[in-house]
Amino acid sequence: VASLPEGYLPVGSPKKTFTVYEGIRFELHFPLRAIRTVTGRVFGDENANKNFDTNEKPLSGVKVFLGGQQVLSDGDGWYLFENLKPGTYELSVYPGSLAEGFEAPLASKIEISSEPITISDNNIPVSVKKSHEPAVTPSAIQPEDSSSNASVPENNSN
Repeated sequence: VASLPEGYLPVGSPKKTFTVYEGIRFELHFPLRAIRTVTGRVFGDENANKNFDTNEKPLSGVKVFLGGQQVLSDGDGWYLFENLKPGTYELSVYPGSLAEGFEAPLASKIEISSEPITISDNNIPVSVKKSHEPAVTPSAIQPEDSSSNASVPENNSN
């Protein structure tokens, strides 16, 4: 199988019995399929730079979609789609599979050619939701005045 082109695998296992004689050349023809895969990692993008940095954590158990297929990211955040047909696919994350505090990114398009291809390091940065609580500054804190009773003024518009 030394002459098998790079990026191709046989379809099934060819089974052919033949006898080899010295000086006689024999060729075996069998169908091949191109290897087409998409792989990457789902991670919490703490600094929103869309790169997997050393301080950021991979996310496991996230449902990743590519076209009509779906997989779960493993314990290290990796996902893998194999045996893809040529075409345009949409890569997305199911928001309901993310832990509290994470927000799914927008879907991205991936083009798979008819040639063998492995698209690796197609990482999916998942945004970390920022808290919407207003910051409390020292000037915003009013000391309590224990000498007066706070009350709501009456509306006397007679």
